[in-house]
Amino acid sequence: MNDCGWHMVNDPACFTPIAETNVKISTGGHSNLLYATTIGKATLVNQEGKAIVPDNVLLVPALTQSLISIP
Repeated sequence: MNDCGWHMVNDPACFTPIAETNVKISTGGHSNLLYATTIGKATLVNQEGKAIVPDNVLLVPALTQSLISIP
């Protein structure tokens, strides 16, 4: 894991899998949990059109939007 933790995406189209997992993710005060199914890398495009490829990415299919950790 890197210094800023895990990144999470919901789109398998931008995702390169490395290993399967079953990580429980708390959604704060809600009783529902989300589950990460895979660990890998994702190819994401920022608002300037530049591609970034972070490591330590969790694929969370039920996530409503991607979350990227920034140091």
